[in-house]
Amino acid sequence: TVYYTHFDQPLPAERFTQLLQQLPSHMQARILRYRRWQDQHTGLLGKHLLIKVLEQVGLGKRYLGHLKFTEYDKPYLSYPVSFNISHSGQMVACAYSTELDIGLDIEEINPIQLSDFRQQWTPEEWQWITEQPGNYHPFYFCWTRKEAIIKANGKGLNIPLDQIFISQNHTQIEGQDWYLKEVPMPTNYLAHVASNKPLESSQIRTEQLVF
Repeated sequence: TVYYTHFDQPLPAERFTQLLQQLPSHMQARILRYRRWQDQHTGLLGKHLLIKVLEQVGLGKRYLGHLKFTEYDKPYLSYPVSFNISHSGQMVACAYSTELDIGLDIEEINPIQLSDFRQQWTPEEWQWITEQPGNYHPFYFCWTRKEAIIKANGKGLNIPLDQIFISQNHTQIEGQDWYLKEVPMPTNYLAHVASNKPLESSQIRTEQLVF
């Protein structure tokens, strides 16, 4: 399941404070350290999407305080649930599964300088990304796939992106198989989920939440 929420303006101050106070104090302090209201909102709303996940699996929001982190700073819980939060632009999303190890990446499609990212791609990917000038969809399609994989793996950018070779929505990293599926998202956003077992589109449920 992928929960997501969209914001195009700041929440009313009273509502922001109300949602903030539902979080553990250390999370509140971290959110308030951000200077941009957009960063404060992505941090806040991401945690509330995770609260929704915790409620769905029967744990409840008090378990936010039970979050642990791997040596690569990936958050996890000592319960049978895998989750991953991603945000871009004005969108925040959180995917979870009680049966699979997963990773999620969402990106807003915006113009960028493609040459700045040349070293991240295999020759075949680079050819596809650059063969349609002005079309940034191929870049973000490839980017969200690789980001979802390294987030599922848990080592993040410690794994060079140009060393990830994807074929038929599948790759293998350090002997571990990972499978990819695109997640339907609103216009101008792309998202992929990576999982340690194959997923069918019918097995992915998306739900928009409003705060």
